Amino acid sequence: WNGSVWQRYYFNTVWRRWALDTDTITDAARDTVVLRPDRGLMITRRADTPLDLAVVGRVLAVPQRAMHLRTENGRTFLATMQTGDVTLGALAMQRSDRTPGWRASADPAQADLLAVWSGAVWFTFYYNDQVGHWQRVGEPTGNRDDFLIAAGTPVWIQRRTAASAV
Repeated sequence: WNGSVWQRYYFNTVWRRWALDTDTITDAARDTVVLRPDRGLMITRRADTPLDLAVVGRVLAVPQRAMHLRTENGRTFLATMQTGDVTLGALAMQRSDRTPGWRASADPAQADLLAVWSGAVWFTFYYNDQVGHWQRVGEPTGNRDDFLIAAGTPVWIQRRTAASAV
């Protein structure tokens, strides 16, 4: 995700290099494209056989501080950067030490949104500051602080404006 469209890379076996799905032979190799550790990544397997992936890096010693630099109603695709499963309540994206300027509201049309892939659909949540917990958009009540985000699952963050519609 580059902020407006998906960037789809694949390894071109004829060119023997990484390429975007829109590249031609004359385009530069994509072998050195930086994959930021705080950004989400989705992989599509095009074979029937399993593929084992090893992700190498450091484990966070402190909770992630999410940087959402998009404009109003812009979206950021983030990695949760957690070593294990984490609940919405424990992820605590609404806290100022985790996400500066997070907009909480009892009205989801005025709150920043967090969407989590369930494996089939996106579940969208907002932090209701009047009751002090996460709620799923479309549910008038219900504490979703215990909603579990599986390790490695990326999330969408959407900055909202007060006049936005859900």
